[in-house]
This record gives sequence, structure tokens and C-alpha cells, in this order.
Amino acid sequence: MTIRAYLTGGLRRNGHGLLYVAPTVLLLVLLLYGPAVSGFYQSLFRLGGAEAGAFVGLDVYRTVMTEPGFGQVVTSTALFVLGSVICTVALGFAIALYINGLDEVSARILQIWVIIPWAISSVVGALLFRWFYMSDLGLFREMLRWIGLPAADPMSSGTGAMIALILSAVWKKLGFAVILLLSGLKAIPQDYYEAARIDGAGALQRFREITVPLLMGPLLISSVVLGIADLNTVELPLIVTGGGPLDSTTTVALSIYQKAFSQYDLQRAITLAIITFIVNIILVTLYVRSVRGQHQ
Repeated sequence: MTIRAYLTGGLRRNGHGLLYVAPTVLLLVLLLYGPAVSGFYQSLFRLGGAEAGAFVGLDVYRTVMTEPGFGQVVTSTALFVLGSVICTVALGFAIALYINGLDEVSARILQIWVIIPWAISSVVGALLFRWFYMSDLGLFREMLRWIGLPAADPMSSGTGAMIALILSAVWKKLGFAVILLLSGLKAIPQDYYEAARIDGAGALQRFREITVPLLMGPLLISSVVLGIADLNTVELPLIVTGGGPLDSTTTVALSIYQKAFSQYDLQRAITLAIITFIVNIILVTLYVRSVRGQHQ
């Protein structure tokens, strides 16, 4: 067989393969990007009132981003996402390091306990935290009483409610960070540590010069994935805090839900959804680049 015939046959086989997967790819594109394109198109027109159907362009985007409450929503979202990601990754890193030093049986048992919150439904986890912080019958109130502290309701202040919301997200997603980082630790060759010990490097120096640099990929990937998940979560702020007090824990995702299903303001809900979609595209781009960097 000549090289030309081989290449021609390969192209023909690849062409047939593309025909087989084309319907699935087309369906995925329609389901994933069709609603986004349709939503952006609808956001350019007036959806209700006497001027329904009138072209307004980007006026709604300017109106939404200049509203008095928009800055508060963005700030609350940033605090929630950053606080949750930093705490989850840091705590997950510490737990992964601890599990990595255990024997096989103890490590498996601890991994199961860590994964359980991640495996249960997000709504169930949010309800557990809602009941935990109940002002009258919550376990948090009883724990304060047991240690001799006065009763306190963290949901009564913006700072307390945000901390409670972040803790609920950390508890729910900690298992993902632990498993991903533990896999990264297992992939580091032990020869590196042995060579460092022979050269006289201490435990802290080995951690700083070997563990952290070789684990930067999993750390970045887990941070981006958790950031995307926290940015788009609705059930946690909706159930745990309800967005209060005084909208101090109202995230962008919760604001979209409230405008669409409580206030029936589809125009602003679609506009906020498109803005969130653009932010998600940026985060997904960072994720893809970090994954590619891991395999280079």
C-alpha cells in the first residue's frame, strides 16, 4: 500500500467517524449554547409592558449594572466564592497531606468520611446547615450552651450569615478537593523525596521545593472547578440564608432565581444570566488551560 493510498483511506475513515458523531455534537451544541444565544437575543428586546418587542440593545445591561443593589450582589458573590474556594482548597490540602501519611486502611476510612458530604444532595446538605443554625432549636445554639457561652444567632448579622454560608459550601465540597489533591500527592514520585533527604533537605524544605510546585496543577484545577460551582450554586444561599439579612448573602445566581421566579422580571433575570454565562466562559477557559498545562 502506498503512502497516498494509506492517507486517503485514513481521511475517509475519519470522515465517516465525524458523520457518526455529528448528530451527538450538534445536539450538545444546541442544548448547551442554544439557550445562551436565545437568552442574549431576547435580552436585546423589551419583554413586557407597552413597548414589548421593541429593540433596546444593551440598555438593559447598563441599567442592571448601575442599579443600587448590583454592587452589593457582586460583592457578596465575590466574598462567598473567594472565601469558599480558599477555605476548601486550604483545608482539603491539609487533609490530603494527613491522609497521604496514613496506612492504607486508615486512609480509606477517612476518605469515606470526607466524601460523604460531597456525595449527598446539595439540598439535603443545605437543609442540614439551615437546621444547625436555627435560632431556637438549632444544634449550634445548644453547642454554645454546653461550653458556657451565651446563645447567638449567626443569621442575624451579615458577617455571621456569610460565614455560615461559606462553611456550608466548604463542608459540601471538601471531599472533591481532598480526592483531587490526594491523587496529585500520590502521583509525586517518592524518589524525589529520597533524593532530597540524601541532600540534607528538611521536611519543610521538601514540602516547599517538591510538594507545592508539583501540586500546583491540581491546586489550580480544584480552585477553578470549585469557583465555577460556587458561582452557579442557588440552593445553598436560598436555603441556608435566604439571601439575608438585608441581601448581605444574595449571590448573582440567587438574584437570577429571585428575579425570574419571585419578582417575575425576566428581562433582568436573563441579563444577569448572560453576564454570569460570560464569567463562566472565562473560568472554563482558565480550567482548560490549567488542564493542558498539566499534560504538557
